[in-house]
Amino acid sequence: MKLTIDQFKCPSLNKSYAGRHWSKRYAEARTIQELVGYLCAAQEIGSVKMYPVDIRITASYKSKIRRDSGNISNKEIIDGLVLAGVLEDDSTKYVRWVATRAIIGKEDKVKVEIMEVIDHPYIERLEGGEK
Repeated sequence: MKLTIDQFKCPSLNKSYAGRHWSKRYAEARTIQELVGYLCAAQEIGSVKMYPVDIRITASYKSKIRRDSGNISNKEIIDGLVLAGVLEDDSTKYVRWVATRAIIGKEDKVKVEIMEVIDHPYIERLEGGEK
């Protein structure tokens, strides 16, 4: 399941928390959540049926300024998926991993991929499973 947010720059954590009042952060988060909900409907993204899932967020930036993948704020996007009904919840029962990466591209956009978790003995060993 894939969602694309065109002409959008994923906010950085540094910018979000750098001396900004909580009400401004809240308003920006709410705007992003509503945008995600609108785009889920427009792109006909349905509800996830099988849990848990892994989520991969790729933020593409037109500018060549260096970006840290760990500095990408993904919470607003994931909360938007919950509000849109795509995800039942974003707790660990439903979402196992969230991975973010930043790339330089031809335009500002964000791709969100929601992938069903496939059990595999090798992965379970990496996670401390018993197999």
